[in-house]
Amino acid sequence: MTRTLQALNMTFALIFIVEFIMKVFAHGLHKYFQEMWNILDFAAVIASVMDMLNVSGGSALRLIRLLR
Repeated sequence: MTRTLQALNMTFALIFIVEFIMKVFAHGLHKYFQEMWNILDFAAVIASVMDMLNVSGGSALRLIRLLR
């Protein structure tokens, strides 16, 4: 069960990262950060990356990703 959850966590994290990169290329960095939903998406990407790197503060990071 935990392997499945870890695999799903990694999959969704990679999807968020790819989505972020595509939106930045499409809209540009300045315009990307003008929309509040994109800022929340960026926070989810940072939380996902920090979770992959096993940075402490996991519960706060999961809350940000849950908001997504």
